[in-house]
Amino acid sequence: MRTIKLNDRFLLALACGLIAAITLWDVSKFEGYGEIAKGIMGPDFFPRILSYGLLFCSLWLTYTGFRNRKEIEVSTFSFKSESVIFLCALMAYYFLMPVLGYFVTSTLFVAFTMALFGVKTKTAFPTAVVLVAMIYYLFHSLLKVQFPQGILF
Repeated sequence: MRTIKLNDRFLLALACGLIAAITLWDVSKFEGYGEIAKGIMGPDFFPRILSYGLLFCSLWLTYTGFRNRKEIEVSTFSFKSESVIFLCALMAYYFLMPVLGYFVTSTLFVAFTMALFGVKTKTAFPTAVVLVAMIYYLFHSLLKVQFPQGILF
């Protein structure tokens, strides 16, 4: 049987690096809002900081993943684990957000990931609706943050 040297940290690092790179690319297209964008605190400040932090974590995981490699049989390696399904759901969330909007996409994403990691569907969906509604109220109504608008909201 053919074996390869691989570590689960290395795969996680690749996923984190990909997400950080996509976010940094997306943040680079943000337009400034008035005078505040001329300083250091523009609309891209916090997403950029979080993306650089995620990129740093990705590089650290890559370093430790290469340092602590172990052999895994290729035939036993499967892309059907929860983490890979979660990564695919995260990518779908990113691409569906502009189409369906924040409320619908986030509710489906939160409910799906809760069900994926073992929460019962009867509990996951109502919890997702309440959680997303609370976040929407906090950021949209109180902090006046605009969310992506979709077909319903």
